[in-house]
Amino acid sequence: MSPRRFVPAGLAVLLLLIALVMPVDAGLLNFPVQEEINVGRKAAERFESSQHMMGGPQLARIQRIGRKVAGATGRTDLPFTFKLVDNDAINAITFPGGYVYVFRGLMECEPDDDELAGVLGHELVHATQSHAFKRLFMLRMLRRAQVKLTGQEQDNAATQVLEVLSGSGLGRQLEYEADRIGVGFSNRAGYDPKGLLRVLEFFDKMEHSKPQLLERLVASHPPARARIQKLQPVVERLER
Repeated sequence: MSPRRFVPAGLAVLLLLIALVMPVDAGLLNFPVQEEINVGRKAAERFESSQHMMGGPQLARIQRIGRKVAGATGRTDLPFTFKLVDNDAINAITFPGGYVYVFRGLMECEPDDDELAGVLGHELVHATQSHAFKRLFMLRMLRRAQVKLTGQEQDNAATQVLEVLSGSGLGRQLEYEADRIGVGFSNRAGYDPKGLLRVLEFFDKMEHSKPQLLERLVASHPPARARIQKLQPVVERLER
């Protein structure tokens, strides 16, 4: 039996911090689209097995706006789908390949079309920019895993993607990127880019008055005020 190799505590902490906060250059990583779709589909199926999906006018509205914003991404190779989850959390989640889930709790906040388009634009960036795979890559690199996402590994990756998205999330830098690029998507689709800003302002108020309603969102995203500060100049440029 070969002796175990231990990483010094200080180095281990440093590696963990790098994995959690370091932005990943999209040019350095090139994930096969079909692999992302396969892993995302498996993760989405497992997510749906623990949730109840809803239909009706709200779902139709999400799908109408979602497809319009998806058309502005230029990604015709992803099978974008939009579903409504019977869950009172104020949140939305996206799996690789473009499997987007909006929670009932978010729709009960009554977003207008521009606001909903802003949220969906943000979510679609996670798919178009391979955010879940980038996060998974960093975590696997930390664990010194050399994994090819084929065959049985797709099942492992699907489980890990689901754990990441349901837990600590994608990290601040990728969430900021989703805000920045997402308002561009919604703007190109014909919606007011200030819609996402209004959503974030609402979240900011809720974080102070009713934080328990945003527990899942706060755990996986930067504070709404920080997101507003970074997004404001982006929206101003789009409106010029």
